[in-house]
Amino acid sequence: MIPVLDYVEFHASDFHLASDARFYWSTGLLSGVLDHAPTYLTFPTAALSLDHFDINRLPDVAEFASGHGSRLAAISVAATFFGGLTYIGNCPNLLIRAIAESRPVPAPGFLAYIIRYALPMLIPVLGLVGLIFFAADYLRAEACPPDYDAPMFTGLIEETGSVLWIQATDRGTQLGLSAPRIAGDVHTGDSIAVNGCCLTVASHRDEQVTFDLLEETLARTNLGALKRDSVVNLERALVADARLGGHFVQGHIDCTASILDFAESESDSRLEIALPEDRARYVAEKGSIAVNGISLTIAEVKPASFVTWIIPHTRRHTNLKSAQSGDLVNLECDILAKYVERILAARAGNATSLPVR
Repeated sequence: MIPVLDYVEFHASDFHLASDARFYWSTGLLSGVLDHAPTYLTFPTAALSLDHFDINRLPDVAEFASGHGSRLAAISVAATFFGGLTYIGNCPNLLIRAIAESRPVPAPGFLAYIIRYALPMLIPVLGLVGLIFFAADYLRAEACPPDYDAPMFTGLIEETGSVLWIQATDRGTQLGLSAPRIAGDVHTGDSIAVNGCCLTVASHRDEQVTFDLLEETLARTNLGALKRDSVVNLERALVADARLGGHFVQGHIDCTASILDFAESESDSRLEIALPEDRARYVAEKGSIAVNGISLTIAEVKPASFVTWIIPHTRRHTNLKSAQSGDLVNLECDILAKYVERILAARAGNATSLPVR
């Protein structure tokens, strides 16, 4: 607040605050608004159930502004008028009032204060709010239409996160993760693959990221078996100008399967995973498969399992470093194999019996 008031004082003539009355009561309004600014945002965000909102964290404030433009405009109105209501009882304004009266500068009544000093400052504030946030909402909607929601991943893990909590809420199951590396560069609504399962960021704060889990997600993946401090693989959705180092991964888990054997062989590790019968047709030697979101190459296909080899880097930088026989892993088969199957089935007249899953 003080730097803003100092700036206004230094540039008083530029702001047409040459008269004593206009200077004193305009700075009084500023001090009233700025002194209570955290309250103006904290109360509405609490009312909107934004549990992880932090007024002292600029990305949280920016995210709230971009997602709640109309509410921010209402808050701006309330802030200005609240500043007018509190200018008599607000400590900085009491000082300003005392100095003004000692000059002597007449103290306006409440309505005169609002009309002469609050409204001229309120109008440009609302104009700026509308220009920045409503225009930003429009441009964002134009750039990404609502019917486009098909994030892709590469199977190259960016970070291993740890589970902070997984608990049932009145809105379903909620998963909270600690992800120091990527949490600072995510936004509410972003897609992140967690153990290969595409989830939407429900909220984030500092190094924490929170997701809501569907019953289908819990039934089809190994996320339901997570507990506090469990390690998970994380990858943000692929951007258009990034290199595709793995293979196309959708984040749609086909099934879970058990690790049958995981043993070191010289510098590498041999990983054998059970292969469910209804997925065996999508697995081929030298083909690709995502295991807990990791893009791996299939080295060998057996009647009821498949084998892949893990290099030291992959083992160190994914949750395979703690994997052992009996653990459940998420499997996503290559989407290309599913489309080939459907095309061939269509030629044979059986397309409706073989949906792409």
